[in-house]
Amino acid sequence: MKDLVIGSKTCPVCQATAVVRGKPSRRGSPTFRCEACGSELRPKLTAAALWALPAKVLMLAAAYVAVGWFRDSVFSSPTAIAAVSCGLVALSVGISSRMALRMLTFARA
Repeated sequence: MKDLVIGSKTCPVCQATAVVRGKPSRRGSPTFRCEACGSELRPKLTAAALWALPAKVLMLAAAYVAVGWFRDSVFSSPTAIAAVSCGLVALSVGISSRMALRMLTFARA
């Protein structure tokens, strides 16, 4: 499976895509290392990653409306309502988290 953090990210020093995971730092956040130039890197969120928050809010609101509509349906059972609501919440959290990870860049450590 492709690593979502590293994916297609480039090194800010040499612009190579040879970034690999390093050792965890003292704060617990992982460090990264460029195999091409050997520089130590740390993850950094850009301002564009903040767009994941309104996306999550909008998707959770849409999930709330969809579950309310499904709850009033004649053919729904409590198990189906629970499955649909959990699926919609998981989908909204997954999509917004992936949006934030795509906006991740690397900086020199």
